[in-house]
Amino acid sequence: MSRFGRQRALEMYADWTDRVMEGEVPAAPPRPRGVERNLVITQWDWADWKGLFTIRCRPTNAIQR
Repeated sequence: MSRFGRQRALEMYADWTDRVMEGEVPAAPPRPRGVERNLVITQWDWADWKGLFTIRCRPTNAIQR
């Protein structure tokens, strides 16, 4: 919020939420063309070994820092 100032940021957020409530949606992104339509990227290596784990004694406590 500090980039625009608190008051301006709140006004922008309020305006955006009002427009969404009225049904405004962003424009759809362009569809891929040519060979891009056949390209699929699967990325598995996005975190290190301690990024997420489960503790056996408390399985609901999954994220540790």
